[in-house]
Amino acid sequence: MFQKALFVFGIFVSIHAFAEPVTGDQVSYTLTHVKGEWVDNVFSMTKEVLAIDDNAQTVSVRQIYSQNGKTLSNQTAAAPAGSVAYPDDATIATCGIISYPGQTGLPETITVAAGTFNTCHIVLDNNAGEFWAAAVPFGFVKSVNTNSTGTMTVELTSFLKK
Repeated sequence: MFQKALFVFGIFVSIHAFAEPVTGDQVSYTLTHVKGEWVDNVFSMTKEVLAIDDNAQTVSVRQIYSQNGKTLSNQTAAAPAGSVAYPDDATIATCGIISYPGQTGLPETITVAAGTFNTCHIVLDNNAGEFWAAAVPFGFVKSVNTNSTGTMTVELTSFLKK
């Protein structure tokens, strides 16, 4: 389950980004897995920038997964600084150079639990998934990935941009 969520979450992280992260930037997501007509699992995920090492060009990021108030995973890891950056408002407004190999996005306004956002909506090849990039820490407000085990939807529930 977590591997699918990490893949979906990682889609945007590897894409071109434009605004540098700041210590204290934080996002929270709800991850919902639906199997057939039933909700199979619901998780929460929080990511936070803990520190930035300009010399090593890395960012220390804490990622916490929980379910029903119980922490399932609490990890801190160093990531390349560029992988944690996110698009700015001007890039989102035009979908700038935001792309996934072979795909381009279209501007779209969507509403999730954290609010209403101008996004760049990208649909992946063969309807393997889609995501909405936005000018928030870690770069996206929603993603949907469907495969043989069901559909994983990840939605932004809150964010803090320092």
